[in-house]
Amino acid sequence: MSIGALIAFLFFGGQYFISKGKWLGEGDIYVGIAMAMIFGWKLLLIAMSLSYFLGAFVSIIMLLSKKASGKTQVPFAPFMVLGTFLTIFFGERIMAWYLAFLTF
Repeated sequence: MSIGALIAFLFFGGQYFISKGKWLGEGDIYVGIAMAMIFGWKLLLIAMSLSYFLGAFVSIIMLLSKKASGKTQVPFAPFMVLGTFLTIFFGERIMAWYLAFLTF
């Protein structure tokens, strides 16, 4: 198992375990491990960050437009997949931008 897969398993599995499956489903753990196997740990962090930002953005829009309430369950896997695709196409550029931003 790679370092990235271990990070994904601990991160997503930890959330699943702590929340007893209320925050994330078991399938999200598998998608997270697949993301890690594709990217390794460095780009996995970009993909995970994009996934959470996208999920939060859409959820906020849904709340503001009254299409969801605070108790509405929003599937997370589609955001993970979208974060994966964005990382495939833009991950290296995002990483370079972020590292250049840090060294400014």
